[in-house]
Order: sequence, then C-alpha cells, then structure tokens
Amino acid sequence: MFKEIRGINYHYYIHSQKPALPYLVMLHGFMGDSGIFDHLIAVLQAFSNPVTIDLIGHGQTDAPGNSQRYELSNQIDDINDLLSQLNLQGTFLLGYSMGGRLALRIALNNNLNLAGLILESTTYGIEDPAVKKDRLRSDQDNADRILNDFHTFVDKWNRNPLFAASQPLKEETQQNLDYIQRRQRPHGLANSLIGFGSASMASVRHQLGHISLPTLLITGQQDVKYSTIGNEMSRHIPDCKHYILAGCGHRVHVDDPNKYVNTIRRFIESQQIVRL
Repeated sequence: MFKEIRGINYHYYIHSQKPALPYLVMLHGFMGDSGIFDHLIAVLQAFSNPVTIDLIGHGQTDAPGNSQRYELSNQIDDINDLLSQLNLQGTFLLGYSMGGRLALRIALNNNLNLAGLILESTTYGIEDPAVKKDRLRSDQDNADRILNDFHTFVDKWNRNPLFAASQPLKEETQQNLDYIQRRQRPHGLANSLIGFGSASMASVRHQLGHISLPTLLITGQQDVKYSTIGNEMSRHIPDCKHYILAGCGHRVHVDDPNKYVNTIRRFIESQQIVRL
C-alpha cells in the first residue's frame, strides 16, 4: 500500500484489522525496511494488528535527493500525518534503533493519542559536543562510502561488533537480512545518514520525564552500550519497564524472536486496552 504524505510516497502495510485488538506500528532501523519484521508478523497477529512502514529513503518509500527532507522534524510530521490519515485505534508505536529515535520523539509530543511506546536498542541522543562532532564526521564518511562502494560498505557494516549475539544467525535469517540491505538505494541511505543520523538531532535525555505513555525498553545482553543507555532511560521515564534479553545483541528481534515477541505481548496485554 502507498499513501502520499507531504509530497513523499510512503509504503506501508496493515497486516490485519481485527476490531478487538490494538494496532502495533513498527518502525525499522537504518539500512532496513518493513521486511525486517516479516518473520514476526504471524505471531504478533495473535494479540495485535501489526502495521509496518518503510521510512523515507528506505524500502519502497521515496528517496528524495535533498538530505534536508530526511531531517527529524520532517519525519515526525510525515509519520504523524500518515498515522492520522490511517486513523488507527489503540495504537502502540514500536521503533528499532534508528526507528526508535523517531518513535521516541513522536511519543514526546504524543499528538496521536498513542496507547504505548516500545523501543528496541534505542538512544536518546548524543550530549557530548566532541562525541557529536566525531559522529557527524563519521556519518559523512559512511555516506561517502555508501555512494562510492555500496556492497563493500554492507559487508563492513555487518561486521560491526554491535550486532554480535551469543549464537550465529540461522542461514535463512542472514540471507534475508543481506537481501533487505542490498536492495536499498545508496543515495537514500546516504541522505538518511546526513539528515537523520543520531548526531544530527538534539539529545532528549532531559525530556524523558515528560513521556506520559507506558513504555517498554528492550535491549540485548550482548549490547552493553545500549543496555546501559536503556537502564538510564528507564530511570527517567515515569511508567517504564526495561528488559535485557540474554543471548541477544543489538538486533534483538532477529537474535531471539520468541523472547522478543513474548516480551511485547506481556507489555501490550498488561495495558488492558484490548477492546472486547
């Protein structure tokens, strides 16, 4: 399905529409698209109506040539407008990594009357000016590498220790991830890094106390960096639970789908918003 939002054709899919169940809108990470959640959909449909969206520059959504169109304020407006037009009821918003940064900022305003927020391997932003400067330089370098030799960049990206888990991925899972990554458009990824990299946006650490939604944080035990960030976030968000799943790295939804889905299910069902 496609819908034009502020001049951008967004690709999305509503996987089920059972009246008694809440909607679960899922935002993917960098170099991914809605396909990263395909292996979860059938199980998620037991307790929710999953909705997947390709973010700007990724998947089948448009990839404009101007990096400014990828900036945070534009993406917030895009997703707010898309979900408002879809008019989904009882919506939980889930974001992984890059998608989590977007979901977090949408939730801070909560113009959509969301039912809850789920963040997987997400940060509130970079506060140290020196670290931010280095990250900006790194994002620009990576954008150049993507444009100059995309497939070599993909190979290097997947060797990042951030993605390490205690068990190697199944061959089928690894092949699917590789397919999703290599079908991306290099200019869309490069513009996403420049316009929407973590260093391009202000930290919201001091605003976490204003989140009024029930919030679930999920991180992997092997991902020490984001688990530490998750612990800090959970101390500041008023109604928040943080689960660190053993044996998982940054991509918890891939490393242990069963634990991941069960954690989400318990959270959603605990909110008691299922309409009978």
